[in-house]
Amino acid sequence: MHLGDKPLGYLGTVLAGATFVGGPTPCQGPVLSGILMLAAKRLLGPTVVPESFIVDRSGTIVSKVIGPEQWDSEARQELFRRLLTDRS
Repeated sequence: MHLGDKPLGYLGTVLAGATFVGGPTPCQGPVLSGILMLAAKRLLGPTVVPESFIVDRSGTIVSKVIGPEQWDSEARQELFRRLLTDRS
C-alpha cells in the first residue's frame, strides 16, 4: 500500500489518523461514564441505592430520600398534592 497513491496523499493519511485518535473508542465509553457519575455524585451527593429526589416545578430539589420509602403514606401524598397545586 503506497500512501502517496491515496486521493489526499500523506495529508489524507494524517487526517485519517487524527480522526481515529480524536474519535470515540471502546475505551472512552466507560471512562466518560465514570467521569459523569463522579460529577453527579459531587453535585447531588448520592450515597446509597435506592435514592430518590422530589423536584418542584422550578427544578429545585425539595426532598432527597435515601433508601426505601413509603410513597403512598399520608405525609408523602400531602407533599405531592402541595407541589402539584403550587403555581410558583
